[in-house]
Amino acid sequence: MCNGLHRDRLALPAPSCLNYSLTVKGDIYWQDFLENGTGTEAATGRGINFQRNQKTVELVDWAAGLATERRRQKMPSTGNATSTRRCESVPTENTNPMMWPEEFEFITKLMSNLKPTTYLEWGCGTSTSFYPLLSSGQVIAIDGYPPWCEKVASEPRVKCMVDEGRLKFYCPEIVGADGVTKLALQNVGKLPAGTPNEDIEAAMRIYVDTSFTRAVAETKIKMLDVALVDGRFRLQCALRLLPHLGPDSILLLHDFWVRLKAYKIVLEYYYVVGYARSVVALKKKEGMFDSEDMEKTIYEKYMKREYLFWYDIPEKRPNGVVKDRSIANADVDKNGST
Repeated sequence: MCNGLHRDRLALPAPSCLNYSLTVKGDIYWQDFLENGTGTEAATGRGINFQRNQKTVELVDWAAGLATERRRQKMPSTGNATSTRRCESVPTENTNPMMWPEEFEFITKLMSNLKPTTYLEWGCGTSTSFYPLLSSGQVIAIDGYPPWCEKVASEPRVKCMVDEGRLKFYCPEIVGADGVTKLALQNVGKLPAGTPNEDIEAAMRIYVDTSFTRAVAETKIKMLDVALVDGRFRLQCALRLLPHLGPDSILLLHDFWVRLKAYKIVLEYYYVVGYARSVVALKKKEGMFDSEDMEKTIYEKYMKREYLFWYDIPEKRPNGVVKDRSIANADVDKNGST
Protein backbone atom coordinates (compact mmCIF):
# COMPACT_ATOMS: atom_id res chain seq x y z
CA MET A 1 0.00 0.00 0.00
CA CYS A 2 2.76 2.46 0.95
CA ASN A 3 5.76 2.34 -1.36
CA GLY A 4 7.87 5.08 0.16
CA LEU A 5 7.37 7.37 -2.82
CA HIS A 6 7.37 10.51 -0.74
CA ARG A 7 10.10 11.89 1.50
CA ASP A 8 9.36 15.16 3.26
CA ARG A 9 12.56 17.14 3.79
CA LEU A 10 11.40 18.03 7.30
CA ALA A 11 10.71 14.46 8.33
CA LEU A 12 12.92 11.56 9.20
CA PRO A 13 12.88 8.91 6.44
CA ALA A 14 9.72 6.85 6.63
CA PRO A 15 7.44 4.89 4.33
CA SER A 16 4.49 7.01 3.32
CA CYS A 17 1.24 6.87 1.41
CA LEU A 18 1.76 10.52 0.53
CA ASN A 19 3.14 11.48 -2.84
CA TYR A 20 2.81 15.23 -2.63
CA SER A 21 4.32 18.08 -0.66
CA LEU A 22 4.56 21.85 -0.78
CA THR A 23 7.37 21.96 -3.31
CA VAL A 24 7.30 19.01 -5.72
CA LYS A 25 6.07 19.70 -9.25
CA GLY A 26 3.16 17.51 -10.22
CA ASP A 27 1.77 17.03 -6.72
CA ILE A 28 -1.66 18.28 -5.68
CA TYR A 29 -0.25 21.23 -3.76
CA TRP A 30 1.71 22.34 -6.79
CA GLN A 31 -1.27 21.87 -9.11
CA ASP A 32 -3.50 23.78 -6.71
CA PHE A 33 -1.02 26.65 -6.73
CA LEU A 34 -0.96 26.73 -10.54
CA GLU A 35 -4.74 26.70 -10.83
CA ASN A 36 -5.66 28.98 -7.96
CA GLY A 37 -2.61 31.09 -7.21
CA THR A 38 -2.64 32.60 -3.73
CA GLY A 39 -5.32 34.25 -1.66
CA THR A 40 -8.15 31.86 -2.49
CA GLU A 41 -9.77 29.43 -0.10
CA ALA A 42 -8.28 26.54 -2.04
CA ALA A 43 -4.84 28.11 -1.99
CA THR A 44 -4.99 28.59 1.77
CA GLY A 45 -5.30 24.85 2.01
CA ARG A 46 -8.68 24.05 3.51
CA GLY A 47 -9.58 21.48 0.89
CA ILE A 48 -6.00 20.35 0.36
CA ASN A 49 -5.39 20.03 4.09
CA PHE A 50 -8.39 17.71 4.35
CA GLN A 51 -6.97 15.55 1.57
CA ARG A 52 -3.56 15.56 3.21
CA ASN A 53 -5.01 14.49 6.55
CA GLN A 54 -6.95 11.71 4.84
CA LYS A 55 -3.74 10.39 3.28
CA THR A 56 -2.01 10.47 6.65
CA VAL A 57 -4.91 8.55 8.18
CA GLU A 58 -4.29 5.89 5.53
CA LEU A 59 -0.68 5.76 6.65
CA VAL A 60 -1.76 5.47 10.29
CA ASP A 61 -4.00 2.52 9.44
CA TRP A 62 -1.23 0.80 7.50
CA ALA A 63 1.49 1.35 10.12
CA ALA A 64 -0.91 0.48 12.94
CA GLY A 65 -1.58 -2.87 11.31
CA LEU A 66 2.15 -3.61 11.31
CA ALA A 67 2.39 -2.54 14.96
CA THR A 68 -0.47 -4.88 15.84
CA GLU A 69 1.33 -7.74 14.13
CA ARG A 70 4.52 -6.97 16.07
CA ARG A 71 2.49 -6.93 19.26
CA ARG A 72 0.82 -10.23 18.41
CA GLN A 73 4.18 -11.89 17.74
CA LYS A 74 5.46 -10.87 21.17
CA MET A 75 2.41 -12.14 23.02
CA PRO A 76 2.28 -15.72 24.30
CA SER A 77 -0.08 -17.92 22.35
CA THR A 78 -3.49 -18.20 24.02
CA GLY A 79 -5.27 -20.14 21.32
CA ASN A 80 -7.55 -17.14 20.87
CA ALA A 81 -7.02 -15.56 17.47
CA THR A 82 -8.82 -12.39 18.58
CA SER A 83 -6.68 -11.78 21.69
CA THR A 84 -4.98 -8.88 19.91
CA ARG A 85 -7.57 -6.60 18.37
CA ARG A 86 -6.99 -4.44 15.34
CA CYS A 87 -8.10 -1.25 17.04
CA GLU A 88 -7.15 0.76 13.97
CA SER A 89 -10.15 -0.86 12.28
CA VAL A 90 -12.53 0.51 14.90
CA PRO A 91 -14.28 3.60 13.49
CA THR A 92 -13.13 6.78 15.19
CA GLU A 93 -15.10 9.94 15.91
CA ASN A 94 -12.01 12.02 15.10
CA THR A 95 -10.80 12.85 11.60
CA ASN A 96 -7.32 13.99 12.67
CA PRO A 97 -5.38 15.28 15.70
CA MET A 98 -5.66 18.95 16.67
CA MET A 99 -2.53 19.70 14.65
CA TRP A 100 -1.62 21.09 11.26
CA PRO A 101 -1.60 18.46 8.49
CA GLU A 102 2.17 18.78 8.18
CA GLU A 103 2.55 18.03 11.89
CA PHE A 104 0.21 15.05 11.75
CA GLU A 105 2.07 13.68 8.74
CA PHE A 106 5.46 14.29 10.34
CA ILE A 107 4.69 12.49 13.60
CA THR A 108 3.01 9.60 11.81
CA LYS A 109 5.93 9.12 9.44
CA LEU A 110 8.45 9.40 12.25
CA MET A 111 6.70 6.78 14.38
CA SER A 112 6.11 4.53 11.37
CA ASN A 113 9.84 4.60 10.78
CA LEU A 114 10.93 4.14 14.40
CA LYS A 115 8.47 1.30 15.14
CA PRO A 116 8.26 2.16 18.85
CA THR A 117 7.44 -0.39 21.49
CA THR A 118 6.72 2.13 24.24
CA TYR A 119 4.98 5.47 23.82
CA LEU A 120 3.90 8.25 26.17
CA GLU A 121 1.34 10.94 25.42
CA TRP A 122 1.45 13.77 27.97
CA GLY A 123 -1.66 15.80 27.20
CA CYS A 124 -4.49 13.80 25.61
CA GLY A 125 -7.05 14.59 22.94
CA THR A 126 -7.92 13.64 19.39
CA SER A 127 -4.30 12.55 18.87
CA THR A 128 -4.95 9.68 21.28
CA SER A 129 -7.10 8.07 18.59
CA PHE A 130 -4.10 7.84 16.26
CA TYR A 131 -0.54 7.86 17.62
CA PRO A 132 -0.87 5.11 20.28
CA LEU A 133 -1.82 2.73 17.46
CA LEU A 134 1.72 3.04 16.12
CA SER A 135 3.29 1.52 19.23
CA SER A 136 3.52 -2.25 19.48
CA GLY A 137 3.78 -2.25 23.27
CA GLN A 138 2.57 -0.35 26.29
CA VAL A 139 1.23 3.19 25.94
CA ILE A 140 0.85 5.73 28.74
CA ALA A 141 -1.53 8.69 28.51
CA ILE A 142 -1.36 11.42 31.16
CA ASP A 143 -3.66 14.40 31.59
CA GLY A 144 -4.87 16.54 34.47
CA TYR A 145 -8.53 17.21 33.75
CA PRO A 146 -10.78 14.22 34.57
CA PRO A 147 -13.82 15.37 32.52
CA TRP A 148 -11.60 15.65 29.45
CA CYS A 149 -9.98 12.28 30.15
CA GLU A 150 -13.39 10.64 30.36
CA LYS A 151 -14.35 12.12 27.00
CA VAL A 152 -11.11 10.99 25.36
CA ALA A 153 -11.24 7.50 26.92
CA SER A 154 -14.82 6.94 25.76
CA GLU A 155 -13.96 7.47 22.09
CA PRO A 156 -14.48 4.03 20.44
CA ARG A 157 -10.96 3.54 19.11
CA VAL A 158 -9.33 4.72 22.34
CA LYS A 159 -11.69 2.50 24.34
CA CYS A 160 -10.57 -0.46 22.22
CA MET A 161 -6.95 0.16 23.20
CA VAL A 162 -7.87 0.66 26.86
CA ASP A 163 -9.98 -2.52 26.94
CA GLU A 164 -7.12 -4.48 25.42
CA GLY A 165 -4.74 -3.21 28.09
CA ARG A 166 -2.29 -1.59 25.70
CA LEU A 167 -3.23 1.98 26.73
CA LYS A 168 -3.35 3.13 30.35
CA PHE A 169 -4.75 6.50 31.40
CA TYR A 170 -3.48 8.51 34.35
CA CYS A 171 -5.70 11.49 35.08
CA PRO A 172 -5.51 12.57 38.74
CA GLU A 173 -7.64 15.15 40.48
CA ILE A 174 -5.68 18.39 40.72
CA VAL A 175 -5.72 19.76 44.26
CA GLY A 176 -4.10 22.74 45.92
CA ALA A 177 -1.20 23.03 48.33
CA ASP A 178 -3.30 21.76 51.24
CA GLY A 179 -3.64 18.42 49.46
CA VAL A 180 -7.43 18.51 49.76
CA THR A 181 -9.02 21.46 47.97
CA LYS A 182 -9.89 20.72 44.34
CA LEU A 183 -8.77 23.52 42.05
CA ALA A 184 -11.41 25.09 39.82
CA LEU A 185 -9.93 24.16 36.47
CA GLN A 186 -11.09 25.85 33.30
CA ASN A 187 -11.73 24.26 29.92
CA VAL A 188 -9.38 21.32 29.19
CA GLY A 189 -7.67 21.76 32.55
CA LYS A 190 -6.17 25.24 32.44
CA LEU A 191 -5.61 26.88 35.82
CA PRO A 192 -7.62 30.09 36.26
CA ALA A 193 -6.05 33.52 36.54
CA GLY A 194 -5.32 34.50 40.12
CA THR A 195 -4.49 31.00 41.34
CA PRO A 196 -2.05 31.36 44.28
CA ASN A 197 1.53 30.41 43.51
CA GLU A 198 1.55 27.63 46.10
CA ASP A 199 -1.50 26.04 44.46
CA ILE A 200 0.04 26.42 40.99
CA GLU A 201 3.17 24.60 42.12
CA ALA A 202 1.10 21.92 43.85
CA ALA A 203 -0.84 21.33 40.62
CA MET A 204 2.40 21.17 38.67
CA ARG A 205 3.78 18.62 41.14
CA ILE A 206 0.77 16.35 40.65
CA TYR A 207 0.78 16.67 36.86
CA VAL A 208 4.53 16.42 36.26
CA ASP A 209 5.79 14.25 39.08
CA THR A 210 3.13 12.27 40.93
CA SER A 211 1.25 11.09 37.82
CA PHE A 212 4.38 10.14 35.90
CA THR A 213 5.98 8.35 38.85
CA ARG A 214 2.85 6.26 39.31
CA ALA A 215 2.56 5.54 35.58
CA VAL A 216 6.09 4.20 35.12
CA ALA A 217 5.84 2.19 38.35
CA GLU A 218 2.57 0.49 37.40
CA THR A 219 3.45 -0.15 33.75
CA LYS A 220 7.04 -1.10 34.64
CA ILE A 221 8.27 1.02 31.74
CA LYS A 222 11.84 2.13 32.31
CA MET A 223 12.62 3.61 28.90
CA LEU A 224 10.36 5.27 26.34
CA ASP A 225 10.91 5.03 22.60
CA VAL A 226 8.73 8.04 21.76
CA ALA A 227 7.08 10.66 23.97
CA LEU A 228 4.71 13.40 22.85
CA VAL A 229 4.40 16.38 25.21
CA ASP A 230 1.31 18.39 24.28
CA GLY A 231 -0.38 19.33 27.54
CA ARG A 232 0.35 21.50 30.57
CA PHE A 233 3.77 22.37 32.01
CA ARG A 234 5.63 21.23 28.90
CA LEU A 235 9.07 22.46 29.90
CA GLN A 236 8.87 20.57 33.18
CA CYS A 237 7.50 17.43 31.50
CA ALA A 238 10.31 17.45 28.93
CA LEU A 239 12.95 17.60 31.66
CA ARG A 240 11.16 15.01 33.80
CA LEU A 241 11.49 12.58 30.89
CA LEU A 242 15.29 12.83 30.58
CA PRO A 243 16.21 9.67 32.56
CA HIS A 244 13.57 7.67 30.67
CA LEU A 245 14.84 8.42 27.17
CA GLY A 246 17.67 6.50 25.52
CA PRO A 247 20.08 7.73 22.83
CA ASP A 248 17.65 6.71 20.07
CA SER A 249 14.47 7.89 21.81
CA ILE A 250 12.50 10.81 20.40
CA LEU A 251 10.78 13.57 22.34
CA LEU A 252 8.06 15.36 20.38
CA LEU A 253 7.17 18.81 21.71
CA HIS A 254 4.17 20.58 20.21
CA ASP A 255 3.88 24.38 19.79
CA PHE A 256 7.63 24.64 20.34
CA TRP A 257 8.54 27.45 17.96
CA VAL A 258 5.55 29.65 18.78
CA ARG A 259 6.42 29.40 22.48
CA LEU A 260 10.17 29.42 22.13
CA LYS A 261 10.64 32.05 24.83
CA ALA A 262 9.09 29.64 27.31
CA TYR A 263 10.55 26.39 26.03
CA LYS A 264 14.05 27.43 24.93
CA ILE A 265 15.50 25.96 28.14
CA VAL A 266 14.72 22.56 26.62
CA LEU A 267 17.52 23.14 24.10
CA GLU A 268 20.07 23.11 26.91
CA TYR A 269 19.34 19.40 27.36
CA TYR A 270 18.02 18.29 23.93
CA TYR A 271 18.94 18.89 20.30
CA VAL A 272 16.61 19.15 17.31
CA VAL A 273 16.53 16.28 14.81
CA GLY A 274 13.46 17.29 12.82
CA TYR A 275 10.38 19.46 12.77
CA ALA A 276 7.22 20.38 10.89
CA ARG A 277 5.54 23.71 11.52
CA SER A 278 5.58 23.98 15.31
CA VAL A 279 6.11 20.38 16.38
CA VAL A 280 9.75 19.53 16.99
CA ALA A 281 11.50 16.16 17.32
CA LEU A 282 14.30 16.14 19.87
CA LYS A 283 16.95 13.78 21.18
CA LYS A 284 18.61 14.28 24.53
CA LYS A 285 22.21 15.44 24.66
CA GLU A 286 24.64 12.87 25.97
CA GLY A 287 27.17 13.59 28.72
CA MET A 288 25.18 16.46 30.18
CA PHE A 289 25.22 15.20 33.75
CA ASP A 290 27.92 14.05 36.15
CA SER A 291 25.62 11.42 37.64
CA GLU A 292 22.32 9.64 37.09
CA ASP A 293 20.92 11.41 40.14
CA MET A 294 21.54 14.80 38.53
CA GLU A 295 19.67 13.72 35.39
CA LYS A 296 16.78 12.44 37.48
CA THR A 297 16.41 15.63 39.49
CA ILE A 298 17.26 18.46 37.07
CA TYR A 299 13.55 19.11 36.48
CA GLU A 300 13.17 20.12 40.13
CA LYS A 301 15.02 23.36 39.38
CA TYR A 302 12.16 24.43 37.12
CA MET A 303 9.20 23.33 39.25
CA LYS A 304 8.46 26.92 40.21
CA ARG A 305 5.94 29.53 39.15
CA GLU A 306 8.54 31.75 37.51
CA TYR A 307 9.26 29.10 34.87
CA LEU A 308 5.66 28.87 33.67
CA PHE A 309 4.23 30.35 30.51
CA TRP A 310 0.94 32.22 30.07
CA TYR A 311 -0.56 29.10 28.53
CA ASP A 312 -0.23 27.29 31.85
CA ILE A 313 -1.37 30.10 34.14
CA PRO A 314 -2.68 33.32 32.53
CA GLU A 315 -3.02 36.56 34.41
CA LYS A 316 -5.17 39.41 33.14
CA ARG A 317 -4.26 43.06 33.24
CA PRO A 318 -6.97 45.75 33.52
CA ASN A 319 -7.08 46.14 29.72
CA GLY A 320 -7.86 42.45 29.35
CA VAL A 321 -4.58 41.50 27.68
CA VAL A 322 -3.19 38.23 28.92
CA LYS A 323 0.32 38.77 30.22
CA ASP A 324 2.93 36.37 31.48
CA ARG A 325 4.66 37.65 34.59
CA SER A 326 7.17 34.85 34.90
CA ILE A 327 10.88 35.50 35.21
CA ALA A 328 11.59 33.25 32.25
CA ASN A 329 9.24 35.26 30.02
CA ALA A 330 9.19 38.72 31.55
CA ASP A 331 7.23 41.38 29.67
CA VAL A 332 5.95 39.13 26.90
CA ASP A 333 2.29 39.58 26.00
CA LYS A 334 0.10 36.87 24.55
CA ASN A 335 0.23 38.63 21.19
CA GLY A 336 4.02 38.53 21.23
CA SER A 337 4.63 42.23 21.89
CA THR A 338 6.91 43.47 24.66
